[in-house]
Amino acid sequence: MKTKTIQKTGIIILFLLILSTFAIAGIPTYTKLSSAGSSWFKDSLGIGTDSPSSQLHMYSGASGITGNGRLIIEDDTDVFINLLSDAGRDQGIRFGDNADNDAGYISYNHSSNNMNFGVNTATRLIIASDGDVGIGNTAPRNSLDVQAKTTSTINTITVSNPTHNNDYIQMGSSTDAGAIRFLDNTSSIKVFITAGGNSFINGGELKIASVSGSGKAVCVKSDGNLGTCTDAVSASGVCTCA
Repeated sequence: MKTKTIQKTGIIILFLLILSTFAIAGIPTYTKLSSAGSSWFKDSLGIGTDSPSSQLHMYSGASGITGNGRLIIEDDTDVFINLLSDAGRDQGIRFGDNADNDAGYISYNHSSNNMNFGVNTATRLIIASDGDVGIGNTAPRNSLDVQAKTTSTINTITVSNPTHNNDYIQMGSSTDAGAIRFLDNTSSIKVFITAGGNSFINGGELKIASVSGSGKAVCVKSDGNLGTCTDAVSASGVCTCA
């Protein structure tokens, strides 16, 4: 008797699957399950829940909040998406539109172990395998390496505060004094300013003046003596120091 009941139940389930798979006499197709080819659901699909709140809702525990994305992965503990591939491959997320399918992206390269952030189809920021960060430079040489967008760009880093006038960059630690070094195109130190010890200028001149000022600006000549600018100080800080 149990065998016949099970057989009848199986026939009913099979009939319902067939009915949901094919459009018969104007009945719309809502679900298609196939072992060969594509399978699909017309509305939402819930995994672990019978009341999905998105097109695909993967549920393992209540998070206490309602999501609004097309894909929701929900749990009451830590949640991760794990991308796995063969060694030396790239993994990531791409952002596209009808003009470009990867206008923006976040990718991890397993050959170099670099994390790349792309904007407008190009890598704009990279975290190298040793932890160095490059902005505008895909091969950072220091902990933070910022490269100007073009060779004509003067200001590479701008620090500003829209509500206060106290804008500053603070350097130093509990054991060492902060310092700034200015190098030329041969990587030679030309200016060294430190909060501890001696600061120096190695060639060139130092001008102290408003950019729009003309004349009477204080400058330090290359021989170490004080002088004044005899002409207007340019936007790049150049004047004739005498």
